[in-house]
Amino acid sequence: MMYGPDEPHVAQNLLNQALHEFFESIFLSKEEPSLEIQKEFLRKVNLIIKNCNDPRSLSLDQAINIKEQKFTAKGLSESLKLFVIDEGFTSFKERFNLSYGATAVVSRQKPTILKQVNEDLIDEHTTRYHITKKLEGRGQAGLANFYSDGGHEMLIKEDDPATCVLEGTASFVNQCQLLPKTLQDCVNFASVGVVEKTDDQSMVVSIQDRVMPSEQSGRVRPWDEIVYGVKRNPNTISSYESWYPDNIKQSIASLSPNVKWQLAASLFSCAIAGDESLHVGQFMAILDKDNNITGIKRIDLGARERYAVARAQTGQHDPFHDSTQYQAHGQWGKDYLTYLLADPSFRSIYTMLWMNLATQDETELKVKVKAESKKAFLTQFETIPEKLHEKTLQDVLNVFNKDAKTKMVLSGHTTEDRITSLADQISDIDANRMIEMLSKAKQEFALESQREAHRFLVITDPTLFKKLGEASELKYAMLSGESKEVRLEDVLGIIKIFDANINERISSTSETKFQQLQVLSESSVDLLQALYLQLLKQTHDKNQNIEEFKALEEMINKYQTIADLSNYCLKTRSTDKIPYIVRAMEMTIKGKDALEEYITNKNFINLITTHTSKVGYAKSYIVSNQAQGEILLRKIFKRHQIDEAPIALSKSARELLQSISENRWGDVEMVTKDSNFNVYDALTADETGMTALHYLMASEALDGHGLNAIVNILTKSLGHIGYTNAVLDLPNRDGKTPLDLLMQNKNAKVIIDKVNDSHIGVGMLSSGYRMQDFFSLKKYDEKLQESLDKLSLPPKPKKGWWG
Repeated sequence: MMYGPDEPHVAQNLLNQALHEFFESIFLSKEEPSLEIQKEFLRKVNLIIKNCNDPRSLSLDQAINIKEQKFTAKGLSESLKLFVIDEGFTSFKERFNLSYGATAVVSRQKPTILKQVNEDLIDEHTTRYHITKKLEGRGQAGLANFYSDGGHEMLIKEDDPATCVLEGTASFVNQCQLLPKTLQDCVNFASVGVVEKTDDQSMVVSIQDRVMPSEQSGRVRPWDEIVYGVKRNPNTISSYESWYPDNIKQSIASLSPNVKWQLAASLFSCAIAGDESLHVGQFMAILDKDNNITGIKRIDLGARERYAVARAQTGQHDPFHDSTQYQAHGQWGKDYLTYLLADPSFRSIYTMLWMNLATQDETELKVKVKAESKKAFLTQFETIPEKLHEKTLQDVLNVFNKDAKTKMVLSGHTTEDRITSLADQISDIDANRMIEMLSKAKQEFALESQREAHRFLVITDPTLFKKLGEASELKYAMLSGESKEVRLEDVLGIIKIFDANINERISSTSETKFQQLQVLSESSVDLLQALYLQLLKQTHDKNQNIEEFKALEEMINKYQTIADLSNYCLKTRSTDKIPYIVRAMEMTIKGKDALEEYITNKNFINLITTHTSKVGYAKSYIVSNQAQGEILLRKIFKRHQIDEAPIALSKSARELLQSISENRWGDVEMVTKDSNFNVYDALTADETGMTALHYLMASEALDGHGLNAIVNILTKSLGHIGYTNAVLDLPNRDGKTPLDLLMQNKNAKVIIDKVNDSHIGVGMLSSGYRMQDFFSLKKYDEKLQESLDKLSLPPKPKKGWWG
């Protein structure tokens, strides 16, 4: 029998062939296809699908074999940033009801053995990797670059073999499937590799995928730059986290529900893996074209298992705090988890992940973790060159035994026996730690339930009080695995009752009503978050249940905003603002559009941001005032993804930029030397990504007053105690820092001389700071350093008749 192209199996074959030819041509050419080529391909696919008599039977998820590796169309279109193709395939899925993105992307095998040929690397499958970018800000020497094989980008960096092994073995967390499938990529796990050199020397490296934006015009930024407004300085006596706890709390509170779950999942994974190095600089934020955070990913688990034996011996297995052993070394203020979990709503989400783990049988869970941990260690260690086995074993052992009173020892007569012995003991530590942390999480959940029941007492209506109890029972049922008995209509029914009661109380301005509003809205958030986790567990692909997730997020954002507004009314001393905040609650109930129109009004913003109070420990070093109302507004703007332009700059910052634009250098100097001047007003970017310091460094019209203003800003960036509180390597939209712009300024030497001659920070025991001391010169190329050094040299004496 003859078949036409309308038969499903024939159409599928044609579809598979078209997919293979298109993506293989990209790999071979190593060039991004033009927009017209992409459109032509989509027209071809569309024709194949339309000719099929049953499009629903077709799939765009068939494995595509390229260079002995398997991919899916979804995985390729995302990794190659072919967003036109991805949008086209998504459209086919909706129009023809065919399969696209319904199955997980076939995992790509990372290379293991590489050879270095000039600057390129070639793996065991003869795939060649070209350098796309060098890793910046690395604190040690050695290979550390981003490489591309024409389709994917990876970070390959040289490190101590023991560090590479421990970082690579952390992936056992995902192998145990302790998280919902859609949260398993919240940590950028690495694997061990070896770069073989021509002189018979081997370099051990860690290999991990590069964190990429999720859409074409998006980008990726270190999370610390967003949280602090500047790059975190790792060399201060106390950690930035202890200096700026409010920044962290406010930043997390403003994240969308989806991103909060990703962040919670990354903390959960790190706790299971025994990694306590959770400072804000260890995360990458994924941004959309409007700079909204759409994802967070933890990177670099090289600090895994430090002090593991000592922690076990002293019972330091607390998923809500860093261990005393970890905090005792290096900087002060290293209890990172305390700062990350300061926001109650986020802490609740994190606890829910642990309670979800509590639904499994502990004996089976322990056996699974032990098996996967051992397997991961043996697999990763196998890659290490044999001649490095004994040293690597000892170095890994030293990491585990730090600060331990009784050391862990290895048994066995052969190296192979000793490797197995170490794997067994590591897996025991991992399994026992997880069970002990789970026990503490259960205790935390029980205490939180008691506190919640106490808060309910503010509700005097017996019927409503009973509904709050039912909401707690439903939440527990979903978290404890009894969710089969929970119907969606039951959850939404309670939310509907809470919503009606919130509406009744919003018009009042009494303290009791605000307390009741806070309880009702927070209970709604908790119940909806438990439902969100339930949906995450049922979702096997990110393209599933999109509308359900979106609806839940909108509801969570609404009730969280009402809770924040109620809390503000309860705490503020500016009682004149309460009616306006109440009006904001009413707009929140009406929807995002009504809320946005109200809170972006200039008069409302000026009113809410007037009252000031001290914020953050480091503000004692730099005189800085920030209104609690401004903090509240920034949180709400970010949460609802409202353009922050109306509140991006303080009034003082805008006035400073206006003076600079009009070359009123006397006014600029007067503002910057004032004792109440907030240096961050000079370091906050405007709508173009430029700060006052950028504009000053770039200006070729500066007079003496303008030069003094630069000196004032640099001086105040140091703070009163002589340690840099403000990092000045701030890139604008074009990636140019103030130093970059200075070096393009024809008057650069005049500015540099002025700074160097001002003796900034000079004291009895210290010499003054020079221009280069304010910037991380190691991140710049040698040519720029040489140029700056040349301009910084003192002028040579003029020659006379004597020489």
